[in-house]
Amino acid sequence: MLEIWDVYDKNKNKTGRLHQRGLPLKKNEYHIVIHAWVVNSNNEVIITKRHKNKKICPNKWECTEGSILAGEESIDGAIRELKEEIGLSFEKEEAVFLTSFILKRVKTIIDSYMFRRDVKIEDLTLQENEVSDVMIVNKEKYLEMCKSGEIISSIRYFYDIYDKLNNGE
Repeated sequence: MLEIWDVYDKNKNKTGRLHQRGLPLKKNEYHIVIHAWVVNSNNEVIITKRHKNKKICPNKWECTEGSILAGEESIDGAIRELKEEIGLSFEKEEAVFLTSFILKRVKTIIDSYMFRRDVKIEDLTLQENEVSDVMIVNKEKYLEMCKSGEIISSIRYFYDIYDKLNNGE
């Protein structure tokens, strides 16, 4: 199935162009990828293991993430990806926007959201071709996994932002 994205400039303005996944973006063109973090009442996060057949970062751990589709807002993409990849349904009102940043090397703008919910692993439904495993980790385990290279580098920011948010900074 073809995946079509809106094309953005570096300031997150739509250019009016559409782009097909898998083809190179032109200079100064970007697409938006969401990071969706589910955090429980113990300040632990759900992380998922990328399927071994993924082209980028196979078998690495990440939060739920994915490209937003043409016509979709990033919050809608976050909610869609959570439902598709781990079977959790959320409403827009439950989302907390965390940050936005650019990964220039891959022409990607990251929009990051957090959702709070106590979830049991056995209640999750994993999307077979996307996710091969799931776990709930605390900050110490997450940082240990970052240090060992088990977690993809683009999500290593989470607890820095989460701690600032919780400390009122």
